[in-house]
Formats: sequence, C-alpha cells, structure tokens
Amino acid sequence: MLQPLKHILQQKRIILASGSPQRKQLLQSIGLNFDITVSEFAEDLDLSSYKENLSQYVTAEHKCHHVLVDCSLNNIVYGKPSDKDDDFRILKTFSNNTHQVFTGVCILQGDMTMKTFFETTDVTFGSIDDETIQAYIETGESMNKAGAYDIQS
Repeated sequence: MLQPLKHILQQKRIILASGSPQRKQLLQSIGLNFDITVSEFAEDLDLSSYKENLSQYVTAEHKCHHVLVDCSLNNIVYGKPSDKDDDFRILKTFSNNTHQVFTGVCILQGDMTMKTFFETTDVTFGSIDDETIQAYIETGESMNKAGAYDIQS
C-alpha cells in the first residue's frame, strides 16, 4: 500500500501519532524513518451524535490526532474490549454477521495543509462457536484491538 510512495515518504519527516505496534511495524516493514508521538486523544467518546453517519465520526472527531480503526454493526461502534467478557460479547455479536471497519487517517504537512480520509471495509464472519471464541480470547491477541480481533495477522 505505501511501497509505491516510499521514495517520496523517505524525503519527509514522519511522525506516527499512535502507540500501535501494528502501525509501527507497517512503517518499519517498508523501511521508513519516523518518530512516534502517542496521541492523548480520548478513545471513549460519546458516539450518539454520529449514529447516522459513522464515517463523519471518523473524520470530524479525529483530525490529526491519530489513525482510527473502529468496527460497527447495526450503528453500534465496537472499540477495544475492556475485559475478556467484553471480548467474548463482541466476537459473539460478529459471528454470522457482516460488520464495517472504519479506518480514518489524517496527514498534516509542514505548511499545515491537512488531508483527511477514511475507508470503510465490510468484514463478514462465519458462524463461530463459543469454544473457538474462547480459545481465540485465550491467545491474548484480541485484547488491544478494535472489534476484538486482529485482521492483520
């Protein structure tokens, strides 16, 4: 995804405004030099005013604070699970359903020009039995992931 832009990006100062190990690994994997400044932006916003247009939430509330990834099913946004019970509940909800994953990005250039964009991806889960969900939770892979799963793995 970023590889075609590598030669341009190598000439820029890049600040990753996220503590996400996955985002750090992505930039490292294509050989970019960057600094990390973890955003202090609250991830527990009241989403009620954005129920009709979750994509608005992605761009309006997160401009240049960090890259946002959230999952939504039936206008309910699923962030990172708070504990294993929440983890189970989220994954059980996704079983046999299609949900949306929203990824919002903001790029702020040195002249303060701001570019924001987002992508929406439909993700469909087949039927997942309770044992399989529990086994996945026990791996620990899902606890720090929006929607309680890691699609990059």
